[in-house]
Amino acid sequence: MVGNSYFADPDRIAKGIQLIKELEGSVYEIEGRTGSLLSASRDWAGPPEDSFSKELGKQAREEDKVIVGTLGALREAVVGTAKGTFEVWRSIGDTQENIIGSINGSNGGGTKKH
Repeated sequence: MVGNSYFADPDRIAKGIQLIKELEGSVYEIEGRTGSLLSASRDWAGPPEDSFSKELGKQAREEDKVIVGTLGALREAVVGTAKGTFEVWRSIGDTQENIIGSINGSNGGGTKKH
């Protein structure tokens, strides 16, 4: 913003939205792979009836919940950023259309000749 004027580059914003969408896909992929890896490591401490396994297994499950929660929060942040950026992009387009419509309406629908 310079003074009372604003500058926006809708094409760059659209490219940014595309990049955020790609990041969103990556986060979903990471979430899926992490879930598979966590499932595969459930019995790493030994048989479930073993006391060592019970103690470490409980701690590991708690840590797994933290990992899954963190990835979920990351996904929500990326999705929210994509949605918010899209709304800004749409708002810019609407504003530009309204301004162009007002300019065209104020000069009789065409360009004024000086």
